[in-house]
Amino acid sequence: MNPLLNRSVNGPLSSSQLEAFSAVCRAGGFTEAARLIHVTQSALSQRILNLEESLGSTLFLRERSGVRMTEAAERLLRYCQAKDALEAETLQEIGSAPGGGEIRIGGFSSIFRSALLPALDPLLRGQPGLGLKLLSRELRELPALLRSGEIDFAILGSSLEDAALERLTLGEEHSVLVERRTGPTADAYLDHDEADRTTADYLRMVGGPSTPVRRLYLDDLDSILAGAELGWGRAVVPLHHLSKHPQLRIVRPERVLRTPVILHWYRRAYSTRLHDAVISALKTGFAARISACEPNHSKSRARSPNRRGKPRAT
Repeated sequence: MNPLLNRSVNGPLSSSQLEAFSAVCRAGGFTEAARLIHVTQSALSQRILNLEESLGSTLFLRERSGVRMTEAAERLLRYCQAKDALEAETLQEIGSAPGGGEIRIGGFSSIFRSALLPALDPLLRGQPGLGLKLLSRELRELPALLRSGEIDFAILGSSLEDAALERLTLGEEHSVLVERRTGPTADAYLDHDEADRTTADYLRMVGGPSTPVRRLYLDDLDSILAGAELGWGRAVVPLHHLSKHPQLRIVRPERVLRTPVILHWYRRAYSTRLHDAVISALKTGFAARISACEPNHSKSRARSPNRRGKPRAT
């Protein structure tokens, strides 16, 4: 039984109250949530108030930007998700609902095309009725999406510390420093944004300065690769993306930044077959697909001279 509900409550939880609760979690606010379930905002607020009184717990904290879920709300949301998943699977088994379900995963963009999509492909082909929701976000944004229930799985570059989470290491992403193969390269480093620590982590690994002197922010990996090809600067990029970018060379092939790729999900008292199938598909197909996309870069070990005919320093 969910620990949140292991207490005396005034009768069973109301389905209309749980519907209102789930809508607020999805919408992040009462106004949009009321629109989603076609009730007035005052009616929705009353349902939430009655639910809080029944549970003896505050579920939402009002803030200027909307509402923030409390720990009790996060636990109740996981209960609702498990209940809904069990109901959908049971109805499907007895034939009163069409087959399907939805896969909801959030992750960082560099693993989508080369690993995540191919790993999920057999599952989607085998079950044509499945829905799919993939969210590409910055690493720092993914934990909140998992806590709010917007996604069921989060793929991160480090392990989240939360006793309620399950984790599975899918493999490693290998990143290297690259620059354009011919022509001058500006003395700058290309990153996603100010919070991107990839370049700083690489420089720390090779014994360079902890922060680059000049950084250009290009928002996404495709733009970073294109900027490097144009000579706007160097970039630390995943090795498995370089097979389609022959205009780039690896500056020091022997220096590889290794980042774990870890799947996270909240522990459930009941796990549906689809939930287990997603884990199995990623476990068997992810790591092999990342390594399969990595080019044989042995030819890159011969360092190209810069404009003065000397190797560039890292």
